[in-house]
Amino acid sequence: MAKTNVIRRAKRRQKGEIRSFQPFPPRTGEKSQVDAFFDAGGKIVAIDYRKSGDSIGVRCGSNLEAVKVVEAGLPFKSIRRFRQTSGLTLDRIKQVTGISEGSYNRRKRTGRLSQEESERLFRVGRLFERATGLYDGDQDGARQWLETSVPALGNQRPLDLARTEPGAREVEDLIGRIEHGVVS
Repeated sequence: MAKTNVIRRAKRRQKGEIRSFQPFPPRTGEKSQVDAFFDAGGKIVAIDYRKSGDSIGVRCGSNLEAVKVVEAGLPFKSIRRFRQTSGLTLDRIKQVTGISEGSYNRRKRTGRLSQEESERLFRVGRLFERATGLYDGDQDGARQWLETSVPALGNQRPLDLARTEPGAREVEDLIGRIEHGVVS
């Protein structure tokens, strides 16, 4: 999507012309569609990008709740959930979150990520959710943007910057500027 289209979409959103994202309604017999990974056609189910942590299967109502979840260590299945919601490969997720193959296998056995690994996965998930919001719920568009070199980020890919907290903040700042129509 061209930068001008993103800016136009952000301006329309400010005017209220674009309706906010609503998750799909639950199917019969399911607690919530957001809890399911795929719809009947095998497509990735939309996340509620307004709820922090939904892309990794952990919903946090506040940053204080997120701190507790990260300190306790995310469940190992959060990696699978993020892979399914984001469409990123497992290798790419391990690369961005800094999880080695040996650590991945150990976490698989124990069923829980370390605090540091949890923080990095939560950070990448948060960026994916923010990018999904920028693209009005289009998870494929968000993934493509996160994997594309962005001139405003020194021609680096946003996901590569997400390896560190300052880099992730820079990406979040850029998303905020795009949403408000101020792109440098």
